[in-house]
Amino acid sequence: MADTLTKMRGRPFDRAPVVNTVHVFNWVLNHADCYRYLGTSIDEMKDRIDHFVAQHSAIDVLQAWHSQSTCHPIFDHADDYHRTVYEEHSVLNWFRGILQNDSGLNASKMSVQWGRNVLRMVTPHMWVCRTLLEQVDRTALEAVAQVTETNDAFKIALSEGQGIDDLELALLPVLPVESARVHKR
Repeated sequence: MADTLTKMRGRPFDRAPVVNTVHVFNWVLNHADCYRYLGTSIDEMKDRIDHFVAQHSAIDVLQAWHSQSTCHPIFDHADDYHRTVYEEHSVLNWFRGILQNDSGLNASKMSVQWGRNVLRMVTPHMWVCRTLLEQVDRTALEAVAQVTETNDAFKIALSEGQGIDDLELALLPVLPVESARVHKR
C-alpha cells in the first residue's frame, strides 16, 4: 500500500498495517414513491449523514458523501469487488495495481491507509478526514465549496454556481488517479 501511494502521489508514504474500515450508508431508489414509503426525503437523508458524522466523534470518519446515482453501494472484500461510480471511471487498474508484481488495489481500497489518502467519491455534499483535507490546496477548495469542521471531519458542500468538475480539480491531489503524473503534464 505504501509503495502504491508513493507511486501515485509522488511523495513517500510510510508502511502501515492493513486495518479495514466500516462503511455506513443509507440508500433508496430515487423515486417519490420510495421516499414516501420510507417516510423520508432527499434532504432528510443528507441530514442523516451530517448527523452521523456530528454524533460519532469517537470514531475516525474517513469519508462520507451524499449523492444521487444509480449504483447500489455494496462495499466488501468478497469476490464481487464493488467500487463507487467514481472509482469505476478511474483509470487505475484495480486488479493489477500500478506497480510491477502488485497484487491489485481492490482489497486495499477498504483499508484505513487508503481511506485517509484516496477519495473514493466526489459529490456536491461530502465529508473528509483531516488527513485528506491537508493534502489539497484549501484556498482552491474554498473557492468552489464551503468547508466546515465538526469533530475533526470536514464537510465539503459545493458552492452555488460551481460545477462538480471545479470540485474535482480542487480535489485532484486525493482522487483515485496517479496524481503525480497528472500534475506533471
